[in-house]
Amino acid sequence: MALSASDITRARLINRRSIEGLRYLDAYKPVNAKAWEFHTTFAKVRCLFCANQAGKTHTGAADAIALQNGTHPWQRAGKFRPPPLEGRACGVDFPSGVQKILLPKFRELCNPRYLKGGSWKSAYSVRHRVLSWADGGFVEFMSYDQDLDTFGGVQRDWIWCDEEPPQVIRAENQMRLMARSGIEVFTMTFVNGITWVYDEIYEPWLEGRLSDTTKCWSWSLYENPHIQKEEIDEKRKGLSDADVQIRIFGRPVHRTGLVFENFRRRRPWLYPHFDPPPDWTTYVAIDPHPRKNHAVLVVDVSPSGERWAWAEVYKSNDVDETCDELKVKLGGRTPHLVVIDAACKGFDYKKGGISVYEYYCEALAERGILEPEDAFKDRDARVIATRKLFDWDPDLKTDRFIPYDPSDPPAMPTGGPLLHISEQGCPTLLWQLARYIYPTYASRKTEDRQDAPGKPRKKDDDLIDCLGYIEAEEPQWVSMSAPVQNRHRYVDDDEFGGVDEESASEFDTDWRLA
Repeated sequence: MALSASDITRARLINRRSIEGLRYLDAYKPVNAKAWEFHTTFAKVRCLFCANQAGKTHTGAADAIALQNGTHPWQRAGKFRPPPLEGRACGVDFPSGVQKILLPKFRELCNPRYLKGGSWKSAYSVRHRVLSWADGGFVEFMSYDQDLDTFGGVQRDWIWCDEEPPQVIRAENQMRLMARSGIEVFTMTFVNGITWVYDEIYEPWLEGRLSDTTKCWSWSLYENPHIQKEEIDEKRKGLSDADVQIRIFGRPVHRTGLVFENFRRRRPWLYPHFDPPPDWTTYVAIDPHPRKNHAVLVVDVSPSGERWAWAEVYKSNDVDETCDELKVKLGGRTPHLVVIDAACKGFDYKKGGISVYEYYCEALAERGILEPEDAFKDRDARVIATRKLFDWDPDLKTDRFIPYDPSDPPAMPTGGPLLHISEQGCPTLLWQLARYIYPTYASRKTEDRQDAPGKPRKKDDDLIDCLGYIEAEEPQWVSMSAPVQNRHRYVDDDEFGGVDEESASEFDTDWRLA
């Protein structure tokens, strides 16, 4: 495989700067070209997302030590203050993360002539877990299993987290850096799957939405020249698919797997934006919550039976505000059916002696929107029904009023998934779908001893519930010239307004399944 121009440029840069790198970082040599970029690129937050044994801890420790020594490329270029500096290195725990990883790495890379007393023994305090420099600077070693309070109360010039910290610890560390406009560094493997780091840093980086003050790099185990490819290939054989992505390639994946594994973040599962034609049939689902935003999803059904999720409301837990927003989204469309989570019948809305359900009925009626029916509550049945929406049906005769991406395989126009989602109209639904997983095991030991969890994790799933409520109704396209239909019975629009009793549904009495 031919090298790209950027690969060649990086290789030349490494070769040209190798001697200079030794001078900057003493006995350290960057593991690859990306590691050198990590050292020389100035940013307030720098992140290495790497495989296990890819050299991330080696790189992070060398960077921290060079700062303490005053030999870092930034300091040579006048972009960061000279020593003495007060830094913090954080590991997962003390027995393993600090004692077995961080301290040996510092001892390997530190030049004793910079340390207090000229030796490791005189510079490192076992009691306080602090490594002191001859100029008065120091590095304190901390772990994520310490109380949160121990991370506060002081100021630091830089903080390095080796492996992903809990979000609350990261927030406390950020406060320690503000007064000195300090540096934050992460070197990590996504062993915990998709977490806050993915949401706040990794995904925005991939999508080009990351602030200029944050820079990221990622490399796989194959990019560590000190490990033979044959060794890596042999190691892969004993790993699960998720562990291969995490530990070999350094990519974030859900360990327990997505519930809707056939969902793809590309056409034809989703489109940037679409406005369904007015003759399509509209369904609305509402999922209120006493302490979170109320979730509302609008889905249209086309003549082919395809579902088109094109609008959501997820801004407030105020019923009137939610209904006002829904009316604007509908833009004069009349829903064929509105369903609502019947659990809200037990919520006292703003302590006014009226349930959320009753308030919704009144608020929707005031805005000329159909009164809601109780949503289907069998969660397992909803998940099964919703999962089928993402499957590829080669026999589907689609309503393709939006052209497919030209890069899609030629065979794709012969069919498609039953569900399409608007990126612009349903961003929260897409966010939740990408994180809708089965619960993780309590520990790695539990993972080895127990079967995989069978029910999805009950978190951040409001709009997914709405999608399930709609799909449980087996939504269909209804011609505007057809008789009016509701979920109890078919109604003949004759001049007397009478009901055809023979066509009454079997759910005519006691049909609610709340």
